[in-house]
Amino acid sequence: MVFGIDETDLKHDFNPFLAGVLIKEGQKIEKVIANKEPPRNLKDHEGKKIKEKVVYAKETSYDKTPFIKIYATDLTYINEMSKLGLKLFIHIMQSLKFNSDKVLFNIEDFKDKTGYRHTNKVYPAIKELLRLKVIAKHPINSVFWINPSKVFRGERRYLFMNQD
Repeated sequence: MVFGIDETDLKHDFNPFLAGVLIKEGQKIEKVIANKEPPRNLKDHEGKKIKEKVVYAKETSYDKTPFIKIYATDLTYINEMSKLGLKLFIHIMQSLKFNSDKVLFNIEDFKDKTGYRHTNKVYPAIKELLRLKVIAKHPINSVFWINPSKVFRGERRYLFMNQD
């Protein structure tokens, strides 16, 4: 409580979790080969085999399967979740959009997927995730800020690009 106000009741115009997020960036170094004999199967844009010495970069691939990152810096909050709180956490993770720090929460959809019939049973789980600082209230009802230091879908560094 701050000044007698329960922090879980506050609505935020911006994501309150971004101020404390530290992102350790690494570099992916691709192998660039210069003035070397090309591999036997290297072809130009017309499909002709390249025979002379060239500069080329190795093509990389990546996994296109959707993913969600749970950051291991502090996982104790997960142990503090109730069964319903954990179900809500999983539902929120599944609802995350790529590179977004907001999530739209449809309580009816959540109730349908979990078998809960009464909305008032869901509110304690929302309060729990607010208290554990997994989510924060957004000015728009049914929208929550997510804490990117705990969970994120995509690359957190994009949250900080193009900000004034």
